[in-house]
Amino acid sequence: MGEDTPGPRYKWAVFVTVALGTYLSLLDNGIVSVSLPTLSTHFGADLSTIQWVVLTYFLVVGALLLPLGRAADIFGRKRVFIAGFAVYIVGAALAASAQNVTWLLCARGVQAAGAAAIQANATAINISVFPPEERGKALGMHATVVALGAVSGPAFGGLFIDALGWRSAFLMSIAVGAVGLPVSYLVLKERFITRGMSRGGRADWQGMVTSAVALVAALLVLSRGHDVGWTSLFTMVMAAVAVTAMAAFVTIELRSPSPMIDLRLFQRRLFALGTSAGFLVFTAIMANALIMPFYIQGILGFSARTAGLLVMPQAATLAISGPLFGRLSDRIGSRWPTTIGLLLVIASFLALRRLDSDSHVIEAIIPMMVSGFGMGMFQPANNSSVLSAVEPERYGVVAAFLNLTRNTGQVVGIAVATLIITVAITNLGVDADIGALRDPAKGASPLLIQGFVDGMRNAYLVSAGVVAIAVVCSFARGPRAAASVEGRAGPRGVEAAGEEGQR
Repeated sequence: MGEDTPGPRYKWAVFVTVALGTYLSLLDNGIVSVSLPTLSTHFGADLSTIQWVVLTYFLVVGALLLPLGRAADIFGRKRVFIAGFAVYIVGAALAASAQNVTWLLCARGVQAAGAAAIQANATAINISVFPPEERGKALGMHATVVALGAVSGPAFGGLFIDALGWRSAFLMSIAVGAVGLPVSYLVLKERFITRGMSRGGRADWQGMVTSAVALVAALLVLSRGHDVGWTSLFTMVMAAVAVTAMAAFVTIELRSPSPMIDLRLFQRRLFALGTSAGFLVFTAIMANALIMPFYIQGILGFSARTAGLLVMPQAATLAISGPLFGRLSDRIGSRWPTTIGLLLVIASFLALRRLDSDSHVIEAIIPMMVSGFGMGMFQPANNSSVLSAVEPERYGVVAAFLNLTRNTGQVVGIAVATLIITVAITNLGVDADIGALRDPAKGASPLLIQGFVDGMRNAYLVSAGVVAIAVVCSFARGPRAAASVEGRAGPRGVEAAGEEGQR
């Protein structure tokens, strides 16, 4: 092939390279989650303190996704992607050598900055090397990588922590990052991974700052409001900061000649409905992610290691259905795969709502497998639909925005599910300490168990309702929502695609 034309195998080399980065960030999340009890014991920190090891990661990633997506569109995706690997390795090394909680939290912030640079560019790089007619397939295989990371993180984390201690978990991340860094440098070629887009433009520093402030303040409200009180001074101040910063961000973006994200994209139907559906779905499914570990371990009495094995079938069905229906969406469009997939998710939530303290574990596993299959149908097709509505030069920031909707939806989902369960427990006159469900030393009272089950059922019902709204968004996108902007020949093709997305 010519120097400026990649060979037919190049797209797969890029996919594997990007998969390393995606896998690393998800592997780390799983490893750190299972290490929290060990970290709490080692540093003598209570749960409200040690949870910030995870929360700090979410907040920093959420704040930096959009700015780093835009930075990659301006300065080059390869530079930002490789920088992400380097920063992540530094953060992991700092975490492995942490001597106190403050040190560890700062290290997690550095790790998150690196992860944000990787996540903000992974999808954009992938779809730049795959032709438009294979976009759904590429996104489907990406969903498989996500599923593998979700499964192996807790499993590897548990094994390494039990055998070598908690520091080994971060050393494992360093090892994966040390492989990904040179591979990225050798494989990624800027002229290929930015094909079809024009680089350059000014950095929208005002937009970057105001968006980061708005997101951090909003996520702090959602994550801390339950603990400190929804009407407390902290919550009210953070809410005011979030609203003010968001208003400033919208004003800046509408007036900027080179905005970080063009808010007029929301006038395009595919973009607006697709991103809305994605946010709603990730908000809903986080209820299950929060509830199920407590239910399997605290209510049904299984060990943490067994609980990790029991959630593997859900990830397996997602890994199988993702590539299959991602490829199908390339042929028939995104409307039916997304809509049917979400109907399966609703059915799974309604089935999970029937669980009680005497249910057999298989009654939880089968609906979770259905949910994983439905998500595999929905996510690749939905992301393909959103990306088909924008021009190639916007891939970086739009891909970052898709990750941002996922990240924000997860935090919102955790906050909402926690609130629902807490209200159900306190209504029975019991202290809402659900940590007792997993702590044999404390013991869980019958009322606590009943309150948790009641709250769990309410949370699944609310989640089903949220996904029902997402179904409306998915169905309303149109009969065939897979035509790509860059796939239309000539300037009129881009204009026509933009007009179609607005209708």
